Formats: sequence, structure tokens, C-alpha cells
Amino acid sequence: MRQLIFPTTLALALLAGCASGPAGTDLTAEGELMLTVVSGQEEELRPGYDDLSTDPLRTGEAVDQPGIQRECGAAATLDRLTAHYDADGDGALAAPEEGAVWDDRQGRSDQGWRRQERRWKLIRLVYDLDGSDSIEGDELTALVQDFDARCVARQADILAEFDLDGSGDLDESELAAVEEAIAQRREERAGECNRGEGDMGGQGGDRLIAAWDTDADGSLSAGELTVLRDTLRERIRTGEPIRPMDAV
Repeated sequence: MRQLIFPTTLALALLAGCASGPAGTDLTAEGELMLTVVSGQEEELRPGYDDLSTDPLRTGEAVDQPGIQRECGAAATLDRLTAHYDADGDGALAAPEEGAVWDDRQGRSDQGWRRQERRWKLIRLVYDLDGSDSIEGDELTALVQDFDARCVARQADILAEFDLDGSGDLDESELAAVEEAIAQRREERAGECNRGEGDMGGQGGDRLIAAWDTDADGSLSAGELTVLRDTLRERIRTGEPIRPMDAV
């Protein structure tokens, strides 16, 4: 059996798919809001399954989801969203304010929580370089820059597909077509959680290690993990699907 060295156990958790983890998660309220900011509505327009796509009709995931025609600016969006819950305006979320975040997400299903937990592991894998289980300082700056670039790339893709009159904006009928496409692609994703990639150990873990273990020593070194992170960051910036097994 191949072995992992810490922190690549975190990478393996991403293979869990819809079978990963308990319904309860280790998410903080700040982490939940950060995930909300980077999982905008434009992610719903990609065919197939992606670790950033949500499925609110089935799992109640997309509370406060940023709209598809917003101005790309993850930092400003995160500030606005945090201010919405920061009742005393001190710039931090105290326990009652965190409670308001979770109260607004009471409709999320167990599957929705498991998927959100996987997203948080993905974001931490890529950006939490010091292993603190939070993303701040230079890590947060890198995340904001990458997801601003992703937003611009995804919006350009959407305009190329749906802006039929070439105006550079989506009019009412074009926006209706976008909304119809989102609904259709959510239906197409309905069975994607049962693709056989859900086992964190066994063959699933072996496949991830084999894909990124360039020296074939049976583990992921710090250098190999850096390559994995850099590859995923490039896919984030360019608007590509985000799944470690698909990034090889």
C-alpha cells in the first residue's frame, strides 16, 4: 500500500466525493463565507461535476451565492458578506454572529455539508501554506487574486456562449438562456457523485499518489505537493474545472 506524508492526507480527502466525511464539518463561519465568495453562480454553467459547483436545488448549498453578472472582486464581496453578519461592526464574527451564518444555512442537506467540507479542504490544500487551518495575510491575497482572475475568465466564457448580439452584456433574453442552462446542467450533474472516486483510501488514494508522485517513492514530497498546488492554482486562474484527479 502506498503511503502519504502530511499534509497530503488533506489531498486524499478531496477524493471522498459525496461519500466524504460526516454531516458535521470543521468549517468556521469565516471559512463558510470565503467558500461562498469563490463559488459564484458562474460555476454552475460548467458541464459535469466540479469541486466549486453547487447544487442548491438538491442540497441547499448556495446561500448568499454571488450573481453571474457581478463585478469581479472577491475581496470586496467578502467584505460585504462579512459586514452583513457582523452586527456590531467590529470586523470579526463573534459567536452570535457566527450563529446567524449557520442559521441562514439550516436548509442545507447532509450531502450539501459534505460537499462544502470538501470545498474547504480543497481551498486549504491550495492556499493554507502554513497549515494553520485558516487563510489570511499573503495566503488570502493569493486566493483573492486567483479567484478574481477566475471570475473574469468564466464571465468571458459565458459571454462568448450566450451574448448572441455581441453587445458585451447579457440582455433579458440572454440571461434567461443562462438561467435555463444552469438548471439543465444541475440536472446533468445529478449522478456525478457516484463515479467510483469516493474512496479516500484504497484505489482512490493510490491513484492520487501515483498521479503526482513523480519520483515513484510511494509518497508525495513537499516538492510534489507544491507542483500539485501550482497546477491547481493555474486551473483556478484560467477558469478550468477544479478536481485534483482531473488536473494531471
